[in-house]
This record gives sequence, structure tokens and C-alpha cells, in this order.
Amino acid sequence: MEQKAKRSGCLRWLALPLLLMALLQLGAALSAFRTPSDFASRMTLSPTITSILLAGWAFLYGVCGVLLLRRRQNALLVSAWVVLGYILAETLRPVLFAQSDYARGRLVFRLATALLTAIIPSGYLVYVHIFKRDRHNGDQ
Repeated sequence: MEQKAKRSGCLRWLALPLLLMALLQLGAALSAFRTPSDFASRMTLSPTITSILLAGWAFLYGVCGVLLLRRRQNALLVSAWVVLGYILAETLRPVLFAQSDYARGRLVFRLATALLTAIIPSGYLVYVHIFKRDRHNGDQ
């Protein structure tokens, strides 16, 4: 009983960074519309597409934060998948659309950072998969 209460408090603390990320993504989506037209013409992705993508991430992060605050059963699992998807998308975007030598030179740093950042959500996903499989096999 005491461990369940400790876990529910942990879910609330985990919801804060996700809700903050939702607000940051929403702010970035709104600021993408204010991109000057001469600069927007040289971008690989138009500001409209960028805003739509950022608004989608803001929505997903917001949903995950609300799920964690409401202590839903699979909230941690859903949040781990969303964070892992965001890390993958934000790593692949510069790999696919890098145009300058400076951007290409930073790709190794971005990939290393993404791999280090992805350890936590992917580790949780592996743990849940192994734990549920072991628990399911033990019930039979």
C-alpha cells in the first residue's frame, strides 16, 4: 500500500516535465508562424508544416502529462513511447534535411546525444516488456 502511494507521487512529478514540454512545443509552433518570409523561403520545411508538427508533439506531450496526472494504468508506457518517438523524430529531421556544412558537422553530436537520451525511455520499455512477460508466464 505504501509503495502504491509512493508511485502515484512519482507519476505527478513525471507529468511536470511532459506538460512543460507541451507548452514549449506549443510556443515553438506559434513562433514558427512569425518566421520572416525571406527566411521562410530558404527553409527546407515550410513554417506551416513545422507548426503542424510542433502542435502535434505539443498535443501528444499534453495527453501524456494528463494521463500521468490522472494515474492511468498505461500512462508511463505511453509516455515512454512518445518520448522515444520525439527523440527519433528530432534526430532524423536534421539527418534528412541538413543543408549546410555546419549542420552536417553537428550530426555526430546530435546522434550521440539522442542515443544517450533514449536510454531512459527505451530501458523502461524493455523492463516493462520483460516484467509483463515474466508475470504473464508465471500466471499460467
